[in-house]
Amino acid sequence: MRPRVTLREGFIPSDQVQLYLRAADTLVISRVQALNSGNVALGLTFGVVVAGPEHGVIGEMLRQTGNPTFNAHSPESMGKALEEAISLGEEKGVENRKYAEEHLNWRTVGNQHVSFYEQLLNAETDG
Repeated sequence: MRPRVTLREGFIPSDQVQLYLRAADTLVISRVQALNSGNVALGLTFGVVVAGPEHGVIGEMLRQTGNPTFNAHSPESMGKALEEAISLGEEKGVENRKYAEEHLNWRTVGNQHVSFYEQLLNAETDG
């Protein structure tokens, strides 16, 4: 690792999350069996490159946004994803932040929830 590279592993208290993400270039979601993670949206919102497992909604969201994915059971695959994250650089972080502002804002997410519940109600009355 380079001298200015710091690896932080483990739980980060909620009042310190923004400090780490503002300083980070990449957020790695090192989950083996999780299908979803709020960390994807968190990383996109803070404008960092997000790397995570290729399965589930995590992989789907990362592929959709052009962020690196890896096979959670392969250290080599994770290493390649980290190399890709480094090569994507700050420009990808800027793209991620713009994506989050457009697609993950409160109004959009709220409207999606309302639409979902309306669909459920309509299906219940139709069926």
